[in-house]
Amino acid sequence: MLFYKKSPTTSRSQLLNDFGDFPPKPLADDLTNRNFDVVYLSGLGNQYFLMSRFVRGLMGDPEDLIDSELIQFQKEHVESKIKFMSTYKGLNFFQKAGLFVVIFFALPLIFFGMGVYFIGAFYKFSKSKSAGSSVVGFFNPTSQQKSEIAIKPKIIKKSKSILPAIVSHEHIHLLQHNAFMERRKDLRKVEHNTNLRKFLTEKFLESESAFYYLELNEVEARLHEVVLSYYRAHGQLPVDYRGFLIMILSCEFLGDHAARVLSEHDIILPESESYNYQMRDVTAAREIAVMFMFFSGGNYPKRFICEALSVMYGNLIIIYGDPMSASEYLKTIINTDFYINLYGVDTP
Repeated sequence: MLFYKKSPTTSRSQLLNDFGDFPPKPLADDLTNRNFDVVYLSGLGNQYFLMSRFVRGLMGDPEDLIDSELIQFQKEHVESKIKFMSTYKGLNFFQKAGLFVVIFFALPLIFFGMGVYFIGAFYKFSKSKSAGSSVVGFFNPTSQQKSEIAIKPKIIKKSKSILPAIVSHEHIHLLQHNAFMERRKDLRKVEHNTNLRKFLTEKFLESESAFYYLELNEVEARLHEVVLSYYRAHGQLPVDYRGFLIMILSCEFLGDHAARVLSEHDIILPESESYNYQMRDVTAAREIAVMFMFFSGGNYPKRFICEALSVMYGNLIIIYGDPMSASEYLKTIINTDFYINLYGVDTP
């Protein structure tokens, strides 16, 4: 396995790999076909890529950063620079001249100290969650190129994940970044976390996993795996709310859990047995089912399926390149309040 391999491709090619044909029926094709690179990382290649993210993050706009460690390092750098300039301006001519002489002769030591600080900062960042050293793949537009996704085959193999599913997942994050401009302003997730805390059971109020899994982008990326698996089995995407429910209820693993949640609230379930299908990667279905457990109220899991997941399917149709069909689909959803409650944004 190479340490660093970059494979150029396009969004249309990737979605074609996902669905088997493109556009998936019955959608129209209005996709902006963007070029992007799939970067496969291993060993030294991973360290090189991590270093490039670290440097790019430190030099980037602080308003765009989401990595807490990079924010702190950049803050310390700016504060020390301001402090030095303030002190320097307060010196008289002779003091400035003396300082110049000291700095001139101490340059080797200064550069050594800067190198030690930089290496220490990078080491700290490399061990942080922000660095993603243990993840199977990532897309982070604030500290890497906006036209690439990073994939780690060795970690994928060790975790027994499915490589094509990981590539699909990260590609959806790239498409979300391009399709939904308003979400870029909420990358720090402060507002989302505040909204979410109102609905989580006490057990998960301090759970990083709960907040991570219920991020809008993360739920949609997992739902995409459900959608493409349904399409591969039936050759047609749902076009209304009833079809969406059938897709969820007939899904391997997820369907049983969704049916249990909905049946507890006297919801008339559409017949779905004849639509049963297997997932390409059942992990996504399992993780969506786990999300039901995070909510405190008895009707919140039901509302998550009916009022939030249903809207996210509409968002995916937009991502696939057919906003008109998405608009028509969204009109068939009975209620979308819980989506707004959770994510503070209206439906598309």
